[in-house]
Amino acid sequence: MRILVFLISIIFFNFSFSQEKEIRISGKVLLDSVAREAAVVTIVSGAKKISRITNQNGVFVFEAIKLKKEEDSIMVESSYFGYLPYKRLYSLKGKNSLTIDIHLKEDIQKLDEVVITDNNKTIIREVNKLTYQIQKKDFIKNTKASYVLNAVPSLSYNKAKGISIEGDRDARVYIDGLEMSLMDLETIDVSEMEKVEVLYNPSARYGSEFTGGIINIITKKREKLYYKGSLMAGKGILLDYTTYAPQLILKTNKFIIKGDFTHLDNKQKVNLDFKRVLENGESYIQESFREPKVVQKWGSLKMKYELSENNNIFLNSSYLNNSVEGIFNGSFTTNSSNPAVFSNDKTNSYDRFAINGVYEKKIENNLLYVKSRYLTYIRKDSYQITENDMLQGALETESKMEEFSGEITYEIPTVEILNKKVKLELGTKYINRKFSFGNDPFSLSQHIASLFSDFSFSFNKRFSLFSSLYYEYTNNKNEALNQTLYYFLPSLSLKHKITKKSNIETSFSRRIRRPNSYDLNDNEILLNPGIIERGNENLLPQTQNNYSLRYGKSLKNRGYLSAKAYFENIDNAILQSISQRGGFLVYSKDNIGNVNKYGVTLGYNTTFFKILRTNINVGLRYDKFESQGAINSGATFYGNVFLSTNLFKDKLYVSFFGSTNNPKYDFISRTTNFPFTSLSASTNMFKDKITVSLDYSDIFKLNSKMKTVIDNDNLNQITNITSNYSNVSISLSYNFGDSFNDRYKEKSIENTDIKN
Repeated sequence: MRILVFLISIIFFNFSFSQEKEIRISGKVLLDSVAREAAVVTIVSGAKKISRITNQNGVFVFEAIKLKKEEDSIMVESSYFGYLPYKRLYSLKGKNSLTIDIHLKEDIQKLDEVVITDNNKTIIREVNKLTYQIQKKDFIKNTKASYVLNAVPSLSYNKAKGISIEGDRDARVYIDGLEMSLMDLETIDVSEMEKVEVLYNPSARYGSEFTGGIINIITKKREKLYYKGSLMAGKGILLDYTTYAPQLILKTNKFIIKGDFTHLDNKQKVNLDFKRVLENGESYIQESFREPKVVQKWGSLKMKYELSENNNIFLNSSYLNNSVEGIFNGSFTTNSSNPAVFSNDKTNSYDRFAINGVYEKKIENNLLYVKSRYLTYIRKDSYQITENDMLQGALETESKMEEFSGEITYEIPTVEILNKKVKLELGTKYINRKFSFGNDPFSLSQHIASLFSDFSFSFNKRFSLFSSLYYEYTNNKNEALNQTLYYFLPSLSLKHKITKKSNIETSFSRRIRRPNSYDLNDNEILLNPGIIERGNENLLPQTQNNYSLRYGKSLKNRGYLSAKAYFENIDNAILQSISQRGGFLVYSKDNIGNVNKYGVTLGYNTTFFKILRTNINVGLRYDKFESQGAINSGATFYGNVFLSTNLFKDKLYVSFFGSTNNPKYDFISRTTNFPFTSLSASTNMFKDKITVSLDYSDIFKLNSKMKTVIDNDNLNQITNITSNYSNVSISLSYNFGDSFNDRYKEKSIENTDIKN
């Protein structure tokens, strides 16, 4: 009987088993022939659905999927934000495994992009953002990002002048979505750069006081595991200038460690002369000379660690020390005294240390970021002023700012709201700052808490919208002050696609500018003979509204044309007023000003004769400053020109940079100077292991002279400053190790760092 039961069980088991089969399904998800991670793949069998997410290499695997014996096909589906859904039925007849490649196609209605492609150059114009594809062939090997950015429409960069958007707007640099220093541009090679994103009207989450744009460098993704680095040294020929910068990067399967250090010192020559006539008729004439020594040390250590396929952590620490020392020697005369000889032994230095971290977690198709930052900034100033060998004033002061910040952001790539597919980001940020002045009793505690939401979507094929809602609470407190402020700082961009190659966009943003600790400190500082500076602890932040209308169009000659008209209004502006006390001028701060700025900007990016790359951004701005009935106004011409080419079969790279912003106006003065120009050339030797660069900064000392004029009822003053920093410098860089990229994951601009 037991044997019979056993045989029946075997027959029943075999019969049941024969009704099912197992199959293995694997493959890749590709976007424009590039493997894409975090794409969702789903197989549908009857009423059963099983989903997987592609890994870092775009691969998905379904192991031992059980199907009924009679099933001879299976449905495979895939989705990724910005791309059309994929759905296809595959045959399983006679197969135990199935390998497929899923090619997703762009959803034009969802992305609402203008794509311009000509000779392998691509410009993608989305609402509030321009994306520029980097072409490695446009540059020689070992070219750094600091030069590459000048090829991007609307961007301009020079070590001496910094980085700008559209000729005069400030910009912050991000690399793979994480904020970096401008010095990091010297550590990124063109071979590592895939594309550059330019955000014209960023959310206030990037900084409630920041009115500029965001530049995000997206690097290429490579799988090589090795090390690389460089050793650079440079020397000035016309002026005393020395620099050196080692770099080392190590990459393994799980983490990347990157270390950089830069040392720079140089001597400059500064002549300062001014003539002042007060309303009572008293005059003051000064002539002085200084040869300051500038020393800068910068270092950083970065680490990216992959905790798991869906969890990553980024840590970054950096240290910067900048010091300037030198004695002002000169003489001054007044109409009531004999000439006097004076000296001002002046030293300024600051130290900045920061450590920040970002934790990233993928939750299905969404992303959670937890970010934090600790920052200390210490500034030291000392003055020792003598007149006719008699000590008139001496001061040593130290100010310190300490900050801790935290932010949580949750990103939803696609969510349906009112029948529209919306990209949504929600978050909150907290900042705690403390300001102090050493032995000075002045101190200040500042607490900032904010909530924000960013979203973007397309109404249809032609209209798309980006909007950011940002609400902030601020509390400033010390023994005498307890100030609470509330601000709503929205950002809005609406884009209309006119044709496939042109679009027009209108934008609005509201920002504030908080007074810094020096602005708030009431204590007086003797800066120079006859000049005293003091702050005002009752200062309020100034508010700024920005309006712009921007037009962009691609051109047949691989170029891009842009035009912008804008208006900026500043209320409650912080003004440095000047009053007289005996023989001294007292500079103080008050909220007594209003500013209106009107401007137009033109940008033109093209290649002439197939070899001369040109990027021009020029504009005209009219500024009107008004304070207590007094008005100062005028027009300013500004802009940047960058020309570059490769010569001798791409062996030599040559570039020219020119910049002007003249004349410049503020509430009481007008400043004029000549344009800044620079010329650079670089080449590679010994199988590209050695890079030789030659730079001529401020050609013919054109930019060295600056004249500032103050002319009103209370004061007439003309100041002439001649700063000789014109120099020819040569540098050698030794490049070693293998070529790989610093990035693990596809990070876009949404992975912002903590910023104030």
